[in-house]
Amino acid sequence: MVITDIDLYMKFQRQPRVKGTICFYAPANKLLIPDGIKRGDKVFIIDYTQSKDDVYVTVADIKHWSYRFLGTHGQTIDKDIFDEYVKKHIPPGEKIMVIWKDLAQ
Repeated sequence: MVITDIDLYMKFQRQPRVKGTICFYAPANKLLIPDGIKRGDKVFIIDYTQSKDDVYVTVADIKHWSYRFLGTHGQTIDKDIFDEYVKKHIPPGEKIMVIWKDLAQ
């Protein structure tokens, strides 16, 4: 089944909080969209909180994805290489904190 409506897509498929996961931004509340991102943007998770009530994840636009360092979708990403790549290649202003439930695969 192919779901074309992004709201339905978001309800059917939730993202795990795993660094490097590629997903779409599908906000449940259209009034709480942070600067630097818009509905339907393709992003990837670059960080998430470690607490039990981890509600937020940090994402970056897919334009920052590097197949040379991070590989293709579906491959296992080395944590150290990933963290170093994010630190060196993604400026702080391009790191956007979103509610993790607003991400859909």
